Amino acid sequence: MTENNSEPSHTPNHISLSSRWFYAIASPLIVAYGAYGIWIDDLFLPGKRGPGTHLHGVAAWLMFAAIVAAALNMVSVIIDHFDTRNNETNYRRFAKITSWSGFALAAVSFAWFILHKSSASGT
Repeated sequence: MTENNSEPSHTPNHISLSSRWFYAIASPLIVAYGAYGIWIDDLFLPGKRGPGTHLHGVAAWLMFAAIVAAALNMVSVIIDHFDTRNNETNYRRFAKITSWSGFALAAVSFAWFILHKSSASGT
């Protein structure tokens, strides 16, 4: 009787070359854009149907943290493509964490912006 202790075969994720290039270019660009916005204390978020929003202070920092979470998510997709180990659940967990934290930080950033905008105009 032979004992087979080998793990079941694992096929690593395949991410298309175009997606990997997009993520590799977009992730540092959005972080650089956010960092520039922090540096000048004016993080501009363009609007689809309106003039866009200028975030300053704490709201800008919170949005920058959301941008970093998005960039980390994109980088993890690239790393996942090259990782041949069977740890897809870890990458999925990391993607969930960065997605949810990014959305939460963006929502808190907008809430901070709205609350402080209304309190500044009310005084």
